[in-house]
Amino acid sequence: MVAATVATLTGEPGVYNVVDDDPLPVSEWLPAFAQWVGAPQPLRVSTEDALKAAGEEAVYYHTRLTGASNSRAKAQLGFAPRPLLWKGMPRVVVDGSPC
Repeated sequence: MVAATVATLTGEPGVYNVVDDDPLPVSEWLPAFAQWVGAPQPLRVSTEDALKAAGEEAVYYHTRLTGASNSRAKAQLGFAPRPLLWKGMPRVVVDGSPC
């Protein structure tokens, strides 16, 4: 990400998405990332409870929003995302159910 950010300083002016090639839903990446950084596992809540607590927009962003395309950054900046280290880590089991 840093290399892509620096490349934007000399690249063609515009908007670039500097994102992973393989976007994952929040329900997959957040527990894995929390485990990787040694943070507590995030709580899982029902859609109904999430709507009550955070509203429609938050639920949409965390359940339905699609990934962004990094094709412009790849073509014009030479951006080449590296695999994220925490991807593919085994899921931990909390209270008898996988996270």
